[in-house]
Order: sequence, then C-alpha cells, then structure tokens
Amino acid sequence: MATRERSPNYPTHSLESSIGFAKLVYGKEKMSPAAPEVVAQAIGHEGLTGPSRGKIAALRQYALMEPTGDNLRLTDLAFRILHAPEEMERAEAIAQAALKPPLFSEIFAEKPDASDESLKYYLRREKKFSDDGASRAVKAYRETAAFANLNELGYNIENQPEPEDGGKTQTPRSGEKEKSFAGQPKPQAPKMEQNAVAYTWPLPDGIDAQVIFSGSKPTRRAVQRLVDYLKFFQEDLGPTESTAPKSGWDAVDDDEEPG
Repeated sequence: MATRERSPNYPTHSLESSIGFAKLVYGKEKMSPAAPEVVAQAIGHEGLTGPSRGKIAALRQYALMEPTGDNLRLTDLAFRILHAPEEMERAEAIAQAALKPPLFSEIFAEKPDASDESLKYYLRREKKFSDDGASRAVKAYRETAAFANLNELGYNIENQPEPEDGGKTQTPRSGEKEKSFAGQPKPQAPKMEQNAVAYTWPLPDGIDAQVIFSGSKPTRRAVQRLVDYLKFFQEDLGPTESTAPKSGWDAVDDDEEPG
C-alpha cells in the first residue's frame, strides 16, 4: 500500500493566530505550568486531538510555549508580546518569534527576495515537501513575515539575514581600550546613547545575537568587514559541539497536520 507523502514540520498556524492562542492560555493559566490537556482546553478543545496538537506545536515552534517536565508553560517571549508596555519592544519580540521556526529563519536569511513559485520549487526539491505542503508552507511564511513586518525591520546584504531593528540606541563607551581576537578588533561594550542602532538575530540553541552600529548608517563595506571579524571569531571557538538529543515534548511536533 502506498504511503502518504509527508512534508517536513513547519507551523500550520500563523504567528498572529498563535499569539491569540497564547493569550487564551495566559487568561486561564497565566505563566504557570499546565498539563497539555489543560492547555488544549484553554485554546478551545476538549482534549489532545489532532487540531489541538497542531496549535500547541505552532506555539512551541514560535517559541511562545515550552515544555517543563510533563507540562507546558508560556515563555518570556510570549509574555513580552502580550504585555510589553512599549510598542517597539513588542514589535521586536514578534519579529523574533516569527524567525524561531527553522524553516522560516532559513527562508528569510537565504531567500529573502525569492518569489512564491521559486520558494515552492526550493521546498519541493531541497526539503522534499509535497506540492500541497510547499504551497501551505510558503503561505504560512508570507503571512508570518507580513504580520511581523520583517521586511521593514531590516535590509538585505547579499546572503546575510535581514536584521531586526530592536529600536535601541547604543554606542561604544568612550575611553575603552580596543582589545583584539585573532589579530582583529574586538567590539567594545555599548551604552545607551543617541545616533546608534541595534539589530538582533535569533540563532540556534536559544541564543540571540545583537549588533550595534554607531556613527552613521551601516554601509555594505562596513558590514562585510564585520562578517570578516565574525569569521575570525568563529575560528577561535574551536570545533563544533555536538547537539544534545531531543526529548520530552519535542515529540509533539510529530503530531502536526501532515503536508
């Protein structure tokens, strides 16, 4: 018997919808851990069914919810989106959530200007998506990128990811000595000041990176020099560390709606 083709995981619900789910969970449980069945009820289901698992998986892929033992709870990122008093902070948190799904982060970084048809072809050829799965994945990405205003929060530099403008004004401290690594200048510690801009990227392993430009708007030449410095820094880090195996509620992603 032929098996049904299944596309790789991606959020089957938009970020906007998932924030709505997070709001429902917060209304019932606040930031307290809750059993998956309780979370499913909070978002409008009688229990753990296919649809409720798909919503929970989307919450996790956008990093709005995380496992804690056998339970689930909302993350700090979700709290910032729901309750940040400053609109810029909320916008930055939404942009970070939008790029948490690995597939969305990859598309944004490597194919920011690709057409829908080009993205569908890429997903089918390189990621082994089904035809329908590729169409739905591109639609989900476009909706999420539009909601998070990703194209307005950054700019393209060849194949470098578009940065998210955190809206924070920072510049290096005056009088600090310039240190070096691999024979190259090391970035100095910043402080809050005018005429500067910070960009933030979500990275693997729960890490966020922030780059601060001061003095004037970044140029292509300046950013290329920064890329060179980062390459030297990467070499100083040594061999790549092995990643820890997934466990616990990571398995919920396997219950998403197939593509």
